[in-house]
Amino acid sequence: MEIFQLLLVGALGIIFGIALTRPGSHEKLKAFVNTERYPLKEHRKEMLVKHLKDRKTLTNGEAQELLGVSDRTVVRYFDELEAEGVVVQEGDVGRSVYYTLT
Repeated sequence: MEIFQLLLVGALGIIFGIALTRPGSHEKLKAFVNTERYPLKEHRKEMLVKHLKDRKTLTNGEAQELLGVSDRTVVRYFDELEAEGVVVQEGDVGRSVYYTLT
C-alpha cells in the first residue's frame, strides 16, 4: 500500500508539474492569486493614505505597526503609491526616510 501511495503522489506531482509548465498556466495561477489578494492590498494602501491625511508623514516602521505586515510589504505598498503619484518619499536613504502625500 505504501508503494502505491508513493507512486500516486509522484504521478500527481508529474501531472501538476506538466500542467504548470504549459504556456500561460503560470500567468493564470498568478492572476487567480492576485485577484484574491487585491482587495486586501488596496484596503491597506487606503489605510496608509488615510493615515497620511491625518498625520502628514509616515515612516516605514509606523506603517508596519499600523498594518501588521513586514518591512518588504510596506516598501512594496509605498512603491506602488509612489508610482501612482499619491505619495512621495522624503529624507535620506535609510532610517530617516518618511512619506508624505503629493
